[in-house]
Amino acid sequence: MKVQLKTSTLQDLVAKAVKGASNNKLIPITQMMGITVENGKIEIVTTDVTNYLYVSDTVATDESFLVTVECETFAKLISKLTCETVEMELSDYALNIKGNGNYSIELPLDENGSLIQFPDPMKEDKSVDKECNINLTTIKTILNSAKASLLDPTLADSGSCYTAYYVGDKIISTNSTTACSIGIKIFDEPVLISAEMMNLLDIMTEENIKVKFLDKYVMFVTNNCTVYGALFDCVEEFPADAINKFIDGDFESDCKLSKSALLSTLGRLELFIKPYDKNCLHLVFTKEGLQISSISANSVEIVPYKESNNFKDYLCDIDIEMFISQIKSQNVEDIHLYYGNDSAIKLADGNIINIVALMEDE
Repeated sequence: MKVQLKTSTLQDLVAKAVKGASNNKLIPITQMMGITVENGKIEIVTTDVTNYLYVSDTVATDESFLVTVECETFAKLISKLTCETVEMELSDYALNIKGNGNYSIELPLDENGSLIQFPDPMKEDKSVDKECNINLTTIKTILNSAKASLLDPTLADSGSCYTAYYVGDKIISTNSTTACSIGIKIFDEPVLISAEMMNLLDIMTEENIKVKFLDKYVMFVTNNCTVYGALFDCVEEFPADAINKFIDGDFESDCKLSKSALLSTLGRLELFIKPYDKNCLHLVFTKEGLQISSISANSVEIVPYKESNNFKDYLCDIDIEMFISQIKSQNVEDIHLYYGNDSAIKLADGNIINIVALMEDE
């Protein structure tokens, strides 16, 4: 079995496909990629066990070819080729590659000593419950704005709903200290989409993405890329109502601050936050602007308002790392900041709302 392909086509697909392989040393299939050439089309699939990424393109060949190869060596080799075409041929238990030179890569075997065939869950008979569409622009908005509020999975229990995006009549993410809400309706019934799956959607290049629900699974489809995986089954545990109450809560005053000036100030003051300060930063809203200081008060700056509405004296403590992450997630020149609530401050950019919980006095 032998096939010849344009190097640029293979390089582009392999560079995308490796992003779907989690390379878990305890789960061999996550270190592999399945390559199929059939009917003038090449498709490469990788997985992290929960999600499967399929990338494809048309090729000028009538040959059929099927192989499962370990990702790391194969991907590194293909990325370094400078020849115009690549020839791949199966020989016993090796994949022979002819490019700038001749290379042989040993193929993985199963417990019976046979060549591994990459699993393809999409070939299983699953009926589609419902279909809808989502735009790539929306996916990028989610990743740019809501990703910063996800709970780090290394700090969470397995399957925690806080490590996933709530997607329904709006998109919400939270780690219990910060939250982001994007006022875009996607699905009629809310679902939880894992961070890993959402990251894979960023590989897509077509604006219109078809979404197919298959019981507890979901499939995102374009002409040259498909992401398939399981939905989180704990959507009812996600505190969407509580977050919405915060978003709609009472914030008596608001102001606008230069994003670049605010980040510059926080970057300087961050140098004076000591380990025993627990990342705590003092904020004092004054008539002149937002006064920011470290706990020891030996480092103080004032960021002037560009606009101030219903000013009232107000002070609070906030986690500097959380505050910076939410400011950076705002895609604006001026930060619109709401204050006056006893529990949180709010950042607003049109239909994108970020909430940062205040630190309690000890």
